[in-house]
Amino acid sequence: MLAWRDDELYAVVRFARLVQVGHFMMGSVRVGPDRIVLSGSYGSDGLPVDYDKLSPRAQARFTRLAPEDASAYWHPKHSGHNSTGSEAYYMRMVGLRIMKGTYPG
Repeated sequence: MLAWRDDELYAVVRFARLVQVGHFMMGSVRVGPDRIVLSGSYGSDGLPVDYDKLSPRAQARFTRLAPEDASAYWHPKHSGHNSTGSEAYYMRMVGLRIMKGTYPG
């Protein structure tokens, strides 16, 4: 899941089960004390959630993405905001590095 703050992108890796609700894929995840409703592959109707609206304990669990990694998510060549497109593989690789603790951000 992604969060946005002051032109910086943050990420946290959580398992989420999404279900079809009308035209939307919906679910939720727990990050610290916060339960965050997800819609779409990035979290907030396909867009990053607002980092400042998360509790301090939840914010502490997010990792700031390096600028080159953040730009890889939002480069114009990608397919759009409501689904992972060509960036899906890259998202997975960064997510695995965050989970292993080898991500420098």
